[in-house]
Amino acid sequence: SQILDDILLVIKENFRVVNAHEVTLEVNPENVTKQNLIDWYNLGITRLSLGVQSFFQEDLDYMNRSHDSGQAYNALELVLNSKIKNLNVDLIYGYPLLSDVKFVKNIQHLIKMKVPHISSYCLTIEKGTALSHFIKNKKHPPLNPQKQERQFYVLRDLLLEAGYNHYEISNFAQPEYRALHNQNYWNKTPYLGVGPSAHSFNRLTRR
Repeated sequence: SQILDDILLVIKENFRVVNAHEVTLEVNPENVTKQNLIDWYNLGITRLSLGVQSFFQEDLDYMNRSHDSGQAYNALELVLNSKIKNLNVDLIYGYPLLSDVKFVKNIQHLIKMKVPHISSYCLTIEKGTALSHFIKNKKHPPLNPQKQERQFYVLRDLLLEAGYNHYEISNFAQPEYRALHNQNYWNKTPYLGVGPSAHSFNRLTRR
């Protein structure tokens, strides 16, 4: 939390921060503890984005995630019972191990827990990664575009039926929970990224 405190202090000292009611921190399930949640809240974090990806252990192993399914369930419970009420959960779909049945269970669990914002991304294979190597050498099956398309519509249909608004390609939100960052990004609002590999846009160029 000290590093976060230092970063936020530098921002406040160097920029005019007005009505900063959305301050999002991306976290993995293994980083979520009761004390961390208290510290993040006290630092002014108003929104968390939790990288669950799947609640099934075999899927997490396939994606080489550092958390396990138990940590995914526990982290979600902890956040929902904390003072930080604005929450996004990330899911991934379209990979060989994920059946439609399993994907529906992942989605339904988030609906049941009343998670206000859900981001779900289709798995892509980057060149040079271990997964790309395994698929090339037929140690893993290739991705199936038809399955990926079908699972996208499964996602969309379930969340629309549950009252979520599909306001951006990969993002679904309950009323009043659309992410300001996501909307500003697609509306071409200027933003400044600071730090290693940070991304910025000034209406003319992206850098």
